[in-house]
Amino acid sequence: HMELVQVKGDYTNEHDRMKEQLANLTNLVDTKTTDLTKSHEMTTSLQRELCASKIETTKAMELMTALSEENFKLKQEAEAMSQSRLQYEQREQERKAEVLRLHAKLEEIHSLVPSPSQDSSKDGNTAVVKAEGVCATVP
Repeated sequence: HMELVQVKGDYTNEHDRMKEQLANLTNLVDTKTTDLTKSHEMTTSLQRELCASKIETTKAMELMTALSEENFKLKQEAEAMSQSRLQYEQREQERKAEVLRLHAKLEEIHSLVPSPSQDSSKDGNTAVVKAEGVCATVP
């Protein structure tokens, strides 16, 4: 009978120990399940952030492309304006040269046309001398 009590006690102890181990394993599984759930939530959140980042990157690339196109257009406009300015300056030089040519032609015509002060009468010479005297007396 004593042996039976001993065997029953050993069995009960073993049973209690196994129950404790099962409880420990259950706690471990619960902890791992919680960790796995948190990890899954973090992965999902990171995937959402990655998608948002991809969308932002795409928008930024589209904006950069648009800005590059605008920059190219502005460069073309600046080149066209520069060409126009050069053409304007060239026309302005041609106009100045034409004005100088016309002035020279006018001087040539004036030198060919005798003026009243150039005739040989004494009155004309007196007028020139008087004019020179007036200019000389101006301080």
